[in-house]
Amino acid sequence: EVIAKFKQALNQDKEQLKLEYKQEQAEHQKQYTLKQWFEKFIELFKIKKVRETTIKKDKTNFAKIKQLHNLKLKDITLLQIQEVLNTIEGKALQRQIYILLNSLLEKAKDSELITKNVMKLVEKPKYKAKEKTALTKLQEKQFIENCKKHKY
Repeated sequence: EVIAKFKQALNQDKEQLKLEYKQEQAEHQKQYTLKQWFEKFIELFKIKKVRETTIKKDKTNFAKIKQLHNLKLKDITLLQIQEVLNTIEGKALQRQIYILLNSLLEKAKDSELITKNVMKLVEKPKYKAKEKTALTKLQEKQFIENCKKHKY
């Protein structure tokens, strides 16, 4: 009987903690702006996991969408994101920013800060990288020879 009461008390404590956690998450959901979440995202999921150059590129790309920075995560709409993406010059940059926003909002969803990732509805920018060709053996040999002749 003592063990049964102890288990019951433990279950009640567990349920109370779950409730408090959900309330705390709901509170966070209301508060995070995209900029605040970006900073947290970098801190939690990027630092020590990717190269510094990747973080720098993400920060540079994020700076290009200032119009979205102060919006609360839960309030960001498909139209807002699509409009901002459409104003960005260059398909490659549009695609990079799309990928960054998708990662940000997917992690926010996984973290239960938002209920859906609106990026799933945004039109993905089409970008095809230019095809690259490797040097032939002859070109490679000529290149190395020319390098040897150069003082640098």
